[in-house]
Amino acid sequence: RFVPGVVGQALGPVADPVLVPDSEALRLAPGFHLDCRVRFDSVPAGMPTIVAKDGEYMLRVDPPNEGSDLSFFVNLGGWEPRVQAGVAVRPHEWYRIQAHWDGLALTLEVNGVQSRIARSGRCPGSTNPVLLGGPGMTLDEVRLDNPRRPALRVAHVTQEHAIIRAGSTETLTAVLQNLSQAVTGAA
Repeated sequence: RFVPGVVGQALGPVADPVLVPDSEALRLAPGFHLDCRVRFDSVPAGMPTIVAKDGEYMLRVDPPNEGSDLSFFVNLGGWEPRVQAGVAVRPHEWYRIQAHWDGLALTLEVNGVQSRIARSGRCPGSTNPVLLGGPGMTLDEVRLDNPRRPALRVAHVTQEHAIIRAGSTETLTAVLQNLSQAVTGAA
């Protein structure tokens, strides 16, 4: 069901979320970015998901006993900690939401106000579909960007000599941590 949105047509309230079949491009990896707009008919009584991929990521409204806040989660062997917007949703107001995970931190920006928490690890991955929308909400301009670029953390860099001389070879030692998904099919 389509209704007028902020830009053109939006997905109006639906009894059940729209299912988007799994694909590699929709799986969580460092660099994942979700961008959408949402409006609620009323303050949700439960904790409806706005965009979710079971076992990987979830953008939702927290239940009233948690403040009816907007939250973004990634599953890195567990769903917590989450990043929260810090403002309870209100009915009939459009929210522009940008959620991002770079492999080291979760960022949630709602109507230009950004929250960020440290969150690193590996996602177990799944072949579940992406769920969009649901009862009592209008969802517009959903974009998922997942470049799946390699993400490495370099730590504990040491050098062989105390002074590095121009033109001379120097040995560096470092610890590299691969934050990306496992490579498959490599020879």
